[in-house]
Amino acid sequence: MMKKTIIAALLPLAFFTSHHAFAEDEVTPPAPITVNGGTVQFGGSIVNAPCAIDTGAAGLSVDMGQYRVSDFATTGDVSGLTPFNIALSNCAAETYTRAAVTFSGSTAAGNNKALSVNGGAGGVGIQILQNHTPLAVDGSAASTPASLNEGSNMLTFQAQYISLANAVTPGAANATANFTVTYQ
Repeated sequence: MMKKTIIAALLPLAFFTSHHAFAEDEVTPPAPITVNGGTVQFGGSIVNAPCAIDTGAAGLSVDMGQYRVSDFATTGDVSGLTPFNIALSNCAAETYTRAAVTFSGSTAAGNNKALSVNGGAGGVGIQILQNHTPLAVDGSAASTPASLNEGSNMLTFQAQYISLANAVTPGAANATANFTVTYQ
């Protein structure tokens, strides 16, 4: 019985000692550290216009697709049409009710309705069309004005390749056009 009494008396001491031993083994967390995470760039503009142009951060991109050289047998042959839109958002149409777009870029020699391409292809250009009618891409004329509604509007266009010579050579056929919107 004496043995049980000694064990009963020492048991709380054993728990206290073991808890105290575990407390000394606790790991202290390291001090906070701060590292440079990079840069966030913000872009945009505030406009005094009836609508905001909604092209996204990277601008508007039109995938023209891939065509064979044999699709362009003679000067004036064209590819299929690739539709694209210029989105106008947050429009307030109480003052201006129409919008027209003017495109400007590097034009093909002697043709103000075809953008010159870069990337390797030869004898071909890119046309921008409105309602299947080629537009000037040298900044000299605007598209037919489209009616504006309150809120969001889409200005619809198409693009196509056009052969500028009887011999088209393969390669990348890329072009860039800037545009402005004129409100009326």
